[in-house]
Amino acid sequence: MNLKNHDFFPFLAIVCVPILYGTFYIITKTVNQNIPIFWMITFRMLFALIGFLPFIKKIGKIDKETFKLSLLLSSVFLLGVVVQTKGLQYTTAGKSGFIGGLFIILTPILSRLFYKTRFQKQLFIPISIILIGLFIMFFEKSTKFLSIGIGEIYNFIGALSIALHILFISKYLKKINVYTLTLTQIVIVLIFSAIIGLFTESNFTFAQITNSEWMMLVYLGIATTTFTFILQIWGQKFIDETTTAIIISSEPVYATFFGWLLGQEAISWQIALGGIIILGGFIITILIRNQRKMKENTSNL
Repeated sequence: MNLKNHDFFPFLAIVCVPILYGTFYIITKTVNQNIPIFWMITFRMLFALIGFLPFIKKIGKIDKETFKLSLLLSSVFLLGVVVQTKGLQYTTAGKSGFIGGLFIILTPILSRLFYKTRFQKQLFIPISIILIGLFIMFFEKSTKFLSIGIGEIYNFIGALSIALHILFISKYLKKINVYTLTLTQIVIVLIFSAIIGLFTESNFTFAQITNSEWMMLVYLGIATTTFTFILQIWGQKFIDETTTAIIISSEPVYATFFGWLLGQEAISWQIALGGIIILGGFIITILIRNQRKMKENTSNL
């Protein structure tokens, strides 16, 4: 069987992305207590660059098209990280989680708006189920949950950034080397965050970082950056942007699990129920894809 003609492994690659990102939140929450955001991103990208060294021979030519796409993706990625972190300073984690998850519906909307892509009607059901799961998971019994302020705007921009990142990868990646795009994206984010950190977080010194925080930064760089970038970019060569968004929307479930496992954070019945519903939507997506593949195979006989 030719791997490139079968989407099981690309699908599996995308599935691994939200699992790895799920570990990101509890570790970032710990590290960010002592290390400012732009320096944290800088070190994360520095270790991501080191983690990329085993793949250095797979790099292709960095042409103008690759650089332009890398610059676009890097800008969107950095914007998303910054506004989501800023949003948490002005609103609750519950609202942040729900609004951040709206990228699942923003992705097909933007795809239709920018590229006239036809929406896959059969995916409407799992998307709706996942949105319900997100609402249940993060709903807070407070009138503030329905209010809109600067924190909510920041988080919505974050969701928009995630949707654009997924969309741009799907649209422009087909003819670009996965490893070249990953490397250039890491380097550009590294440079941007370091420059911003020097000007806005100049009081920070390396001596403030503890040994355990260095280890966490290494993990954030290699596991949640190098590996996730490569897995997502390669997987999206074969998996459409809407399905990718649905898969990545399971991230809050894994974030909750690892928050409980590594940070002793409590899991309420509400969070558990919402998580189960989200995973249910994810499973329905798999069943729909399998059914579609069976029809395609039957029609080709």
